[in-house]
Amino acid sequence: IDAAVATDGFDGKYAEKFGKNPGPTAANTYDALNLIVKAVERAGTGTKPNGEDIAKQLSQINDYSGALGALTVNQEGVFLSGASVKIIKDGKPVLAQ
Repeated sequence: IDAAVATDGFDGKYAEKFGKNPGPTAANTYDALNLIVKAVERAGTGTKPNGEDIAKQLSQINDYSGALGALTVNQEGVFLSGASVKIIKDGKPVLAQ
């Protein structure tokens, strides 16, 4: 069992833009930054939002679909994403079908 695997769309766009495959945490980083941007945009009401405003909005995001697919936030503020099941084939982990 491993963390969610990035969508094919993310991997393809990344490789096209940067000329190489994304690293193991690229999709997580992409989603984390975009979640923060979304929270800042929601918190901004014509004034500069503070950390508390941003955190409140971040905890209320439950409709995000990004590089790792759909993400939700539970009552404790933990972000939940899908998991992937992998098997070892020829000495390397691959997604189980």
